[in-house]
Amino acid sequence: MRIDLDRIKEASRIEDVIGETHSLKGGVTRYLKSIEHDSLVVDTQRQYFVWNSKGTSGDVINWLESERGM
Repeated sequence: MRIDLDRIKEASRIEDVIGETHSLKGGVTRYLKSIEHDSLVVDTQRQYFVWNSKGTSGDVINWLESERGM
């Protein structure tokens, strides 16, 4: 069985997935920051995150792999 990563990315907005475990602030702006970890920034337009203090970044798939061990 083949997993369609593009379908997963389309169905899973990164701000929603990260928002399940981190409170994000920023309102209607393109960039959201974690309230708990201000070095975690989410770009809602590009569907990309950067966690500066950890030196990690990527899309929703990278987040699930690195932060949830999937």
